[in-house]
Parts: sequence; C-alpha cells; structure tokens
Amino acid sequence: MNDKHKIVILILALIGNFTFLLTAQTVVVVKDPTSLPSSCFPLKGEDSLETMRNFSTLQESFVLGLMDQEAYNSFSYVYRKAPCAYKSLYQMGPKLISSLIDKSKDPQQKKLLTDTLLMVFASKFNYFGESGLPHRGNWAYHIGKYRPEKNAEALLLYRQYFATGDVSDPYYLKDNLKIAIDQLNKKQYDKAHLISLYLELNSICSNKVATLNDTAALRNWQSTQQQMSKMMRPYLKCADIDKNISSRLRQSPDNDTIIREAISLYQAAQCSTASAIYIQCLEKAYSKNKTYEIALLLAEHQRKKKQFVWAEKYYLQAIELSQNKTTKSAILCSTAEMFLNSKASISFQYTESAIALNPNNGRAYYIKGLAVYQQRCGSEIDQAIAACLTVELFNKAMLIDPSLKKEIAPKVTQYKKYFPLKSKAFFYNLKDGDQYTIKCSGQTTTVITR
Repeated sequence: MNDKHKIVILILALIGNFTFLLTAQTVVVVKDPTSLPSSCFPLKGEDSLETMRNFSTLQESFVLGLMDQEAYNSFSYVYRKAPCAYKSLYQMGPKLISSLIDKSKDPQQKKLLTDTLLMVFASKFNYFGESGLPHRGNWAYHIGKYRPEKNAEALLLYRQYFATGDVSDPYYLKDNLKIAIDQLNKKQYDKAHLISLYLELNSICSNKVATLNDTAALRNWQSTQQQMSKMMRPYLKCADIDKNISSRLRQSPDNDTIIREAISLYQAAQCSTASAIYIQCLEKAYSKNKTYEIALLLAEHQRKKKQFVWAEKYYLQAIELSQNKTTKSAILCSTAEMFLNSKASISFQYTESAIALNPNNGRAYYIKGLAVYQQRCGSEIDQAIAACLTVELFNKAMLIDPSLKKEIAPKVTQYKKYFPLKSKAFFYNLKDGDQYTIKCSGQTTTVITR
C-alpha cells in the first residue's frame, strides 16, 4: 500500500470511526445463505480483518481512479478468499480488469486477465443472481470485445439480457447486432436469424422512442435505431423483401406482426419508395392504428411524389398524434421545409410554430431564415435587409445546433452578398447597427451594410 492510500484510509477511520468499513461489510447477499456453495464460507474469509483491509483499499482506488496493480491485488485477495462477501466487488472488478487489459502490452498477461474477467462475470451470477450490475449485457459486451471467438456465447447472453426488458442503454442493441453480423460474415450465423434479431432490436428501440420525453435520451435511441438500420442495409435486398412479405401477406393479409416487420425492413433497406407493397403496409397499419410514426412515413412518401397537399395532411395528422413537443416541432420544421421554393409565406408560418414549441430547434431557425428571404416582399430596402435577418437566423441556428454548421456556413457567405449597399441605406437614413422592421413580415433585425 502506498503512502497516499495509508493517509486517506487513516483519515476515514479517524473521522468515521470505521463507518466506511463497517458499511462495506454489511452488503446483503441476494441469495439465501443456505443455497450458497461451500466456497463462500466463512463468508468474509478466514481472516475477516485482512478481507476488510483489502476491500477498503480496492474501494479507495476507485475513489482516486487508480486502476493499478495494487488495486488488482486487493481485488484478487477478496475474490479468492471471500467471493460472496461484497456484491459491489463485482461492480468494481470488471472495470478494474478491463482497464488493466487495455493498458497491458504483454499478450500472455492480457489473456490471463481476460480469463479472470470472464470468470468474475460468471461468479457474479453464480453468487448474486440477476439483480444489479453487472448484467448479462455487460458480460456479452466484454466477450465480444476481448474474446470474439466466443461470440456465440455473447449472442446467447444478449438474448437473455434483452428478454428481461430492463434495457437502459441503447449501445448494447447496436453491439448485439454487430456481433451477429460478424458471425454471419464468418458463416456461423444465418441471414434469417440476423433479420429476426434486427426486427426484435428495432422493436425495442421503437418502444423506447415512443415513451421517452428526455431530449438527449430520445436522440440517443433514435441515433441507435438509424445506425442499426444502416448496419443492416448490405444484408437486405428490396426484391427479397418484396417476395418474402408478399408471400406472407397472401396467407395472412391483415397480420399486424407481418405488416409491422415489413415496414421496419423496407425502411432499413431504403427501398420504400420503389415498393407498392410497402405503401400498402403503411396504409393498412394506419387504418388499424393511427400513430404519428406511420402518419410521418406516409407524409414523407407523398412528399417524395410531390403530392404536397396529401403530404401536408399527413404531417398535420402526425403532429396531432404526437405527444412530444420536441417531435411536434421537428415535424412542423419538415412541413416548413417542404414549402420552401414554392410557398415561402406558409413555410415561414410553420417555422414560427416549430420554434414556439421548441425554442432549441436549430433547424427551424435555419428554415425560417431561408423562408424570410424567399418571401421577397416589400420595397427594395426591405428585401435587402431581409438578408440581414436571414444571416442572423442562420447564426442562431448554428449556435443552438453546431452540427448544422457544415450545411449553413456556406449559406451565410452567400446571403451576406445580398446585404444592402451603404449608398442605398444612406438614402433611407440607415446605418450599421440600426434596428429595422421589415414592413411586410413585421420582423425586426439589425442593419448590416456592405
């Protein structure tokens, strides 16, 4: 033990009268002690004080972020001598061992550490059951990362994990699909099982997206769903989907499961607009159960066909059916974007509604900026100063959502060329920094001349 560890432990002992250590000892074993194997007894090992000392050193290492050999030695002692004493041992162990594996340059040491890591996961479930961390998803992930030759085990563990229904991190879905694709490429998994797995994981994502209100979490799950769809694309052919779905629908034309799975597959394969069967599935699904997701897909289909009246109708229905303000704002923004270059005033109105629902919708400010200038209303000076407002809205959009910068930055350069000339502004008694209200739209902005 180094001096830093000794000092910290001494302070803890003096201040808390060893409360920290006593609390660590009282972790409740989940299983009935009578069901534990003989290797668990005595519960805290033959030397309980030594077990306490090593466990406290391990805990202190985590507090200080020291994933080093000393921490591993303390972990190893408790794991060998008192494997059933502390449930939190199995929460700290995988993080510690993974860190050591990643830092090691010695292949043999990495192998031995990996063997230990996987043994620790097995011990957790043997001694403490399913409750708490680590879960089977953690176990599967580490097999995939460090022992890909055992990916068949990882797939089984993932199946068991997702069967619990308690999935908080979408990363595990993507990792599960990645492992399955790797197995398929090694000819150790078949395409039918891959497609079935994708449909199952996609359904989990869809259910989460439908119930989440937290914007960051919602984006995370939506992003995972999009990434999984992209991962599946090379393994889905439009003609094969048409053949499979049409055959199944002939036997069960109104089967909800077939219809739902068809929509997911067509979306993943990006062949939706070319398939009449896909549209039939959408319409059947919508007639049975009107959801904003299906209304949105119908709207986007009609938009691609340039049937803007029908597209607007479905967009508005999607807005009405959605319960989430962020989602409603995004759909309003899509509606506004559809009317750019044709009905700029309608586009402008939709962006106003989108921003009212979600002031942090950066794309809505961007579309509003385009619509403002495209209205081309009022006098010559009004039209020139509209470019000032457009650039102001562009800058606000990039400030709110930096991911839009690549798309918007070239537009800023373009629209600055439309700013009013100093000589023109002079005749209207206007100079840089003045506030000006564009009469036809009622929007106020700061004058910038060129």
